[in-house]
Amino acid sequence: MSQRVATSTILGRAIQYKYHDPKAVYNARDIITDMNKQFGLDWTYWKAHRAKLKALKMVRGDPTESYAEIPRYLHMLTQSNPGSIVNLQKTVDGHFQYAFVALNSSIQGWVNCRPVVIVDGSFLKAAYHGTFLTASCQDAGDLPHYACMWHLWKNIKENFRRNQLQLREIYYAMARAYTVQDFDYYMAEVNRIDHRVKTYLYEIGYSKWSRAHSTSNRTMTMISNIAKSLNSATKDARDLPATRLLEEMCKLIEKWNYDKSKEALYTNTKLTAKYESILADNLEIALHMMVRPSSDYLHTVTHMGKTFIVCIKAKTCTCQQFQLDELPCPHDLAVLHKKGLDGDDYSSLCYTKENMMKTYDISVHPMPNESTWDLPQEVAEEILLHPIVTDKMFVVD
Repeated sequence: MSQRVATSTILGRAIQYKYHDPKAVYNARDIITDMNKQFGLDWTYWKAHRAKLKALKMVRGDPTESYAEIPRYLHMLTQSNPGSIVNLQKTVDGHFQYAFVALNSSIQGWVNCRPVVIVDGSFLKAAYHGTFLTASCQDAGDLPHYACMWHLWKNIKENFRRNQLQLREIYYAMARAYTVQDFDYYMAEVNRIDHRVKTYLYEIGYSKWSRAHSTSNRTMTMISNIAKSLNSATKDARDLPATRLLEEMCKLIEKWNYDKSKEALYTNTKLTAKYESILADNLEIALHMMVRPSSDYLHTVTHMGKTFIVCIKAKTCTCQQFQLDELPCPHDLAVLHKKGLDGDDYSSLCYTKENMMKTYDISVHPMPNESTWDLPQEVAEEILLHPIVTDKMFVVD
């Protein structure tokens, strides 16, 4: 290869295999180094960058043309996965506004999850930018809006730097407190250290972030880690053109469904491993408690000078942990252990192996090869132009 014929187009064709994996990192500097080692070519940064863009277009398609493919892709997605819900919105002059996708496997699994919905937005990094919204569920019930405990702490650190080291542990203990009495104790400490933080948290609304003040039971979910995990998993896909992004998301959900289904199948306990572990830790604490029965189902439990009242019939404890976590707390387990009862039987169905298997029971069906697509005429001829603004969004459930 001579310098005269080594164009960015030729090089793009030669290196396109480097970009078949969306996670591949092969930048202009890497191209310059490889071309120099292999062919003795001294390329400029911008020529290497143009070669990269051409290679990406060859492998992933044109970002502009990708939007025109969305109507056909969504049609075939619903044909391959009946029961899925899709919605494509465009402007009056035919430009893309947003697309919504909820796969049937996610819809059917929804009713077996925990009662938490986490909505999160992240930036698209392809040619037209925009926003990618995801809805991650942990059960069928919809909940009021809540703030992530971790993100709220980041705001406190940013706005009240002077006292952050003193406040950190107190803040987290306050947010996780099961009773208003415990919450008030920690809030008094916060107020003593920096009264501005108390005012800030009050204005947000205690019910938005405090477990003790929550208006609905969000069980153990206090942070949006599930959204952070999803953002990490989709980081590379958000570089792709529109249709490829949708395709990669469907593949990701397909893989997760398969992996989680296998995990549930090989679980040998009534509850899944995470919650069996929590029960085991709680039972170890429970073995050091004193239990005094008042009736068959009502007991007083004493531990480290504190007294708690447990009603195993109503699944309650005055510490509030049992009814909020929907998993026996140490005080409940002290009673259950004394009576020879199993803590698994007093735990939420959402934590069981059976529910996990039901959640992932329906598979995501792969899309057929595009050459075999049988499209209605109105879909084949539908015109969708690229966005004219950058505040577009995809919504994938």
